[in-house]
Amino acid sequence: SGILTNSNPFPIAGLEDNTSYEFYVRSLCGPSDASIWAGPYLFSTIISNVSYFSDNADVLIYPNPVLDKLTIEIFSGVKKGDVIRIFNMQGSLVYSKTIQISSYEFSERIDMTSFKRGVYFLQFLNEEKVIRQKIILE
Repeated sequence: SGILTNSNPFPIAGLEDNTSYEFYVRSLCGPSDASIWAGPYLFSTIISNVSYFSDNADVLIYPNPVLDKLTIEIFSGVKKGDVIRIFNMQGSLVYSKTIQISSYEFSERIDMTSFKRGVYFLQFLNEEKVIRQKIILE
């Protein structure tokens, strides 16, 4: 079974975020003339609810809105002493982590299940800049 199309590229609806898929293709040259199936070819869908920090495509957070665990990825490097903080709407500090080891790539999952639903502000602070991002906890 398959989907007959003349469209290239061919958009497919209903796929899951952050999931790998494989597909096969063949050419139909006439009613009883078809090539052999080629494949499998692999592709992965992206995460659709990703937030990039403003003016910095090397730092991203997802999912946003978040239900339980928030992931922060930094691809431009972190240094020992850099800080990740989360503040609630009242400005109170509810999470803080100081980076202990310098690294080119950094990833952190923050468990937000003990936080109350609402709006928070994530802050990444290093010697050069302060980056802020609004987070919605559902």
